[in-house]
Amino acid sequence: MGRQVCGRSARAHNSLAAFSWCQERWPRRIGSRVARNKEMQASTIDAKTANAEQRNSPHIQLFIPVRNGANYIRECIESIVTQTYRNWSLTVSDNQSTDSTEEIVASFLSDSRITWVRQASNVGLIGNFNSCIDRATADFYAVLAHDDKYFAADALEKSLAILQCDATLCAVYSNVLWIDGKSKPIIELKLPKAGKLQSDFIALRSIICCRNQFGMPLLNRRADVGDCRYGVQFPHAADIDFSIAVGKGKFIYVLNEPKVAIRFHGSNNTMRDFSQLRPEILAIARNRGLTLSAVQRAQMFVNDHLTRLKKRLFFLYLDYVR
Repeated sequence: MGRQVCGRSARAHNSLAAFSWCQERWPRRIGSRVARNKEMQASTIDAKTANAEQRNSPHIQLFIPVRNGANYIRECIESIVTQTYRNWSLTVSDNQSTDSTEEIVASFLSDSRITWVRQASNVGLIGNFNSCIDRATADFYAVLAHDDKYFAADALEKSLAILQCDATLCAVYSNVLWIDGKSKPIIELKLPKAGKLQSDFIALRSIICCRNQFGMPLLNRRADVGDCRYGVQFPHAADIDFSIAVGKGKFIYVLNEPKVAIRFHGSNNTMRDFSQLRPEILAIARNRGLTLSAVQRAQMFVNDHLTRLKKRLFFLYLDYVR
């Protein structure tokens, strides 16, 4: 009898212990399931919100004109893929490359935002740049040389926000980081002016200084570009001519920080030819209706020779010291 009582007591004790264990464990399990469900719901909501923001955000078209760019095009594309702004598409315009450019670009084509097109014939460097502009249909676009790259991950996001806030701006530019063939920084090129500027003022400075004072265009408003294209007659100053034409009578915005990197290497030899720069810039001034005084022409002459000297010293440093 005593044994039975003791057995019942033991069984009751065990039942109570099991019940207490269940009371402790169930809320934990239920709580963890609820927490997981909440996390899943939150992630679903975040994804839906991100998709909605993507649909509501303006589309940016990006272009990379290239010919035999296997050396640097991967790095250029990667600088686009890692941008914080996601609603973009990229077209790589291949001008009859004979190296492994196509194979490198193909490794990125799993991203539906990236496409590759090949020119039917060799249209030349400037012709390939212009064909990219001809393909632009979005309100905002940019063209990036295959050997350059975005230096900052927020380059697109920041430039788009500026253009959206001020409809009088035709383009956003920034300071430029110069890099070498191994992507090592050389120096930051700080532009003399920053913020919202009259483009015609920068145009005149570029003419007198015999140097591009606009910087690198991060983003263009397509409506303001219109029929403007790079001039094939200006192989050494086409970028200056284009910026002057697009910005004539308009405003631009210059970011006082480097958002893009320009590469100096052995293959971009047009940068080493200094003799034709001043004649081209003088022709640009005439074509764009920029009248220079005698004093300004004298300043231009002096600046041209100073620029030549600085460039020669720079390339000597790049070739033999760095």
